[in-house]
Amino acid sequence: MGPDIRFPGESSKYRRARNELLEAEAELRASIERVAEQRRALPAGGPVPDDYLFEEAAEGGGEVPFSELFAPGKDTLVVYSFMFPRYSRDTRPAMPGGETERLPLAETPCPSCTSILDGLDGAARWLYEDLNLAVVAKTTPERIRTFAGERGWGHLRLLSSRTTPSTATTTPSRRTASRRRSSTCSFATATRSGTRGRRSSSTRRETQTWARGTSTRSGRSGTSST
Repeated sequence: MGPDIRFPGESSKYRRARNELLEAEAELRASIERVAEQRRALPAGGPVPDDYLFEEAAEGGGEVPFSELFAPGKDTLVVYSFMFPRYSRDTRPAMPGGETERLPLAETPCPSCTSILDGLDGAARWLYEDLNLAVVAKTTPERIRTFAGERGWGHLRLLSSRTTPSTATTTPSRRTASRRRSSTCSFATATRSGTRGRRSSSTRRETQTWARGTSTRSGRSGTSST
């Protein structure tokens, strides 16, 4: 909405304040775009030798190594780190309904992550046409599968990292600084020399621009993480 638009009955005081807000919003949007461009321009990091194992949350899914999360013909992998269980100091109520709500609060999923994944589930089937996408949580496959059913998620590839080292889905600087897990969105790109990744979001707000992110480690030769 431009500064020339007027609402019925508005005062001149309101219009001045509204125009100042519009200018601030435009500056914020431009700043977000600049940061996104910097994020996309980040170089790949050093080689990472490990091929971490995850567990499929789908019934009878079994274990899958990181290197096999790349489907043939798709060289980009996006990984969303789902805080399930939530951050220990998060006292917001559990998501209502179902078995998950009856868990101890500290063992329930993060409400903010849940809202992001509610939307991402709808987009996932179209995203799979161009890239690989996985959602990873530290809880058991059974709890992930139960909660997905309660939320009606049917398109996300859900994985458990309960036995996977934390370095597979978080960045050392973030862990050391805050001593807490956080939701992150990560991506890695497979090239002829291996898989390479870029550092990105580690806050809920940044994660909503999910197609930027921290690389997780891969066991492919020449793998990189930042």
